[in-house]
Amino acid sequence: VYSEHDHVADIYRVFEKSDGRAASLAESLKGRRPISASAKSALTRLYARPTTPTLDHIGLLRQSRRTKFCPMCGSFKCFSLDHFLPKEDYPELAVHSLNLIPACDCNSRHGRTCKSEDGSSGLINPLFSKVFGDRVFVATIDLSSGAALYSLSVALHISGHLRQDLQFQLSEVVLLNGVIDWLNSRVIDLIRSPTLFAPGFGTQTPPSSDWILQRSLELRAHHDTVNDSPNNWESMFYDGLSHPDVSDWLAGKLLERSTNPLDPGPVSVVLAAQASECVRSVPCLGVLVPQSRSSIPGPGS
Repeated sequence: VYSEHDHVADIYRVFEKSDGRAASLAESLKGRRPISASAKSALTRLYARPTTPTLDHIGLLRQSRRTKFCPMCGSFKCFSLDHFLPKEDYPELAVHSLNLIPACDCNSRHGRTCKSEDGSSGLINPLFSKVFGDRVFVATIDLSSGAALYSLSVALHISGHLRQDLQFQLSEVVLLNGVIDWLNSRVIDLIRSPTLFAPGFGTQTPPSSDWILQRSLELRAHHDTVNDSPNNWESMFYDGLSHPDVSDWLAGKLLERSTNPLDPGPVSVVLAAQASECVRSVPCLGVLVPQSRSSIPGPGS
């Protein structure tokens, strides 16, 4: 490794100037020679077993890897320390602190894919970019089937290369980790047990559409605040509910449920709509998202 010190230091400088954009970094590193096989192997071993005081940050990151939610996809699943840019392709960054992300299994799901084939877009490192402090992924609900079916898209006000990068992150990381199934299942949970899954929704008299809209906005703001970002799955859930047509639909479903609690009507409508297609296309992205109930993670899992 010491023989490659200057070369690795140069890669560090390029990495730290990339603003966390995988596509930008890949373009900047074009034509640069790779480090030797022995140095690559040594850096990989040092990540697995950091043996020098200069690498103490790896142990500290592993011990404190728990975050409020996954910064890569927004889930509340179990976390592990992982590489933002894969060490197989970027061995020079195997022990760099800003390349080590506390993430859930979404980071391993997308594998070594960190940029598009043409290099025009790629993942965004949440340790670099402040973009995730704003709502970049917007939830909408389609009610045309009689059920509430979620989709996610990049916020309309975002443009340029940032929009391309977020579109890539959404399709290659967020959607592949089961968020659509989770959101859709939460609607079923909400109708079945309002007080359990949405505090304040369960009242003896079914709430009005205006009340549901206001409460959805309050809960969205709450989860934005407690999680330090609006791009977590709970915030996405209430973002989808924060529309007048959705609150009208939900008020009707809760009224049906309260007048005939033994009738699984609204739940069966949602389940039937989801079961009618094993794979559903998300129009805003043109990608296929599995809708298998068996793959739906439970709340906070």
